[in-house]
Parts: sequence; structure tokens; C-alpha cells
Amino acid sequence: MAPGEDGGYDGTIPSQADGAFVEYFFKATDTAAQSTMFPSDTSAYKFGYVSRDGIPPISDIQYSPWKIANSPYDGFPVFISGIITADTAANSNYGAYCIQDKEAPWSGIYAFGIESQLNRGDQVEIRGTISEHNPDWDYKWGYNTVILADEVETVSSGHSINALGVETGALADDTTLAESYEGVLVGISNVTLVSINTYDASFDDGSGPCRVDDDMISAVDFNINSEEEYIYAFGDTIRVGEVVDGIRGVFLYSFGTYKIEVRDINDWGISTGVNQDYITIPLSYKLNQNYPNPFNPETRINFEIPQAHDVIIAIYNTLGQKVRTLVDENYKAGRHVVNWDGRADEGFIVPTGIYFYRIKAGDFVASKKMLMLK
Repeated sequence: MAPGEDGGYDGTIPSQADGAFVEYFFKATDTAAQSTMFPSDTSAYKFGYVSRDGIPPISDIQYSPWKIANSPYDGFPVFISGIITADTAANSNYGAYCIQDKEAPWSGIYAFGIESQLNRGDQVEIRGTISEHNPDWDYKWGYNTVILADEVETVSSGHSINALGVETGALADDTTLAESYEGVLVGISNVTLVSINTYDASFDDGSGPCRVDDDMISAVDFNINSEEEYIYAFGDTIRVGEVVDGIRGVFLYSFGTYKIEVRDINDWGISTGVNQDYITIPLSYKLNQNYPNPFNPETRINFEIPQAHDVIIAIYNTLGQKVRTLVDENYKAGRHVVNWDGRADEGFIVPTGIYFYRIKAGDFVASKKMLMLK
């Protein structure tokens, strides 16, 4: 790089082949041979982009190879094209449409700020800005890559996207694969209802549980009843241990968990009976590794308990000092998730460093390590 205007430095990245993923970072050294880098931890995050001659596929915008899995285009204007896979209910409940351009991981995205009525199957072109942490929707949408639309044009209608078949274990909260399915229409098959959680339900095909939610469907047609522990789905009642031959829906991260959002009756299969193996398998005591990790500024902590308990989760620094009491309340048996926004009890954001989170539920005590990066 060479000195430029206003005391800055200018540099040019050489042209690359179409489809090449370019990563870069900045390193400055002064006359005393002291150096600094930005980002400071290049194993966790860099700057980057995909070299393209034409309209970029959505996967260019969604894909990130870094531990802090922000889009390389975060904060940048883009132009994308795709097919609407979640329309009126998604826009009514979440203020967003879901758009997908390919039946593959990394190929879906949610679009905000669209005032016109769009329908499932519409092919649209959108100009807007990519955002990872828009404060207007952070509670529902933290850690999703979204596009804040400025211009929308419907090109044609009547298209369809098939659900991408996925094992439930790939969609679990604590897997690194889950992020690649954000905004993608996915399908799971021959799945057992293994738990009714506080706000959703968990299904398992034998590879590990994933969550299914009903936020895009009227409660008259579909309802997850956490008090009486059953799902009412389009006239059918399903309880823990029963098998559904297929479920599909758009995949998203919202309210602290990854989940499949069922869109209508066509996304729901039929109950095929009872899975005896799962009925006899209780939940265990378990504290999962937080995700994402490293994180900035938020992360989520998943745990499960086989019976109701008063649960305490606290955050400690490396000196053993408690910085935050995250949870101190009673939880029913099931799988649960809590978010930590990186703040201490006093309200300030904690500094970069290693922290420990500790759970106590009855006689069960466990702790794990996590890394906060600024």
C-alpha cells in the first residue's frame, strides 16, 4: 500500500478469476518495528469477497469460512436474484420474506423492508444492503445474514424450490453446519418427536435433535402445547415418542435457536406410529458448548435436563469473579437455550477475553469455556 489522500493509504487487489474467494487483512508496522493487525485475530475473522463477473449467487453473500461467521458483504450494497419461498406469514410475523436461488446450502436469505406484496414462487430481483446485526430486529434475527431491501422487482411467477433433504443432526443448535442452511427450505424424514420445549419442539431421525417451530402458522391449524406436552398439527395430535414421516420448512435462527419454521399443511407429513426406542430414552443432564464461539457481541448456551429444576447459570472471568448471573429460575424437563449479550450484571460490555459459564441444576454441575472477541 502507498500513502494516499487525507493521511491514509491506498492499495489495489489484483483482479481474480471468476468465482475466486479473496481474503485480506491489514497489518501496519511503525518505524520502531511495532506492528498491529486488523482484524486482530485473523483465525476468527478477515475481510473478503467473491470475484464475480455478473450477479452474485446468494451463496457468495451467505458463505463465510471464519469462526465469526459474518458475511464478507456485511454493510455493503448488493444485487441478488431468487425465488420467494416464505411469503405472507413470514412477512406478517417477522417483517421479512425468504428468498432462495438454488437447492443447496448457503443459498437462502431473508429480506427486510419490502412493502409490496410478494407471493411464494415469485422470482424477484433485489437491491439492498447486507446486515448481520440490524438493531431493529436483533432479538428475532441476531446472527442471521439479511438483506435490507431498497428496490424490489418481480420478474416472473409460478416457480418452485424443492426442500433440501437434511439429517436432523445437521440442524442442531450446537453444530457448525446449521449456519449453512439459514434461509434454505429444508426437509427432514421419519423423525421422532423427542421433546416439547418452552417455545418449540425437538425432532430426531437418529442423528441428533433439531427444533421445529410454528411461528408462521395460525394456532388454529398448528399449535405446540408446552404445558400439556403435545403438538396439534392440522387435525392430528402428536406426543413425545411418535413418528412423523416428513417435515419441511424454512430454516432460520431466531430467539436464540436454530429451527425449522413450518409454513402450511403441505409442509407437514403424517404420524406413522410410535418409536419404542425413543419412548424409553429420557433426556440427560447436558451443558453444550456455546455457539458461536468465539463470539461478538452475543452467544447462546444450550442445556438439557431430564426433570424440572431450579437452574442457575452464571458467567465468570479467568480470576473466578462472577460477571453475570444469566439464569436463576425454574425450568421444566427438556432442551433449553439462553442468550448472553456479552454484558455484565452492571450493564457494560465485558472486555475481550476468556470466560467460563457454569450451570447448576439439582445435583448437576458443569462448566465450559468461551472466548469473547471485540
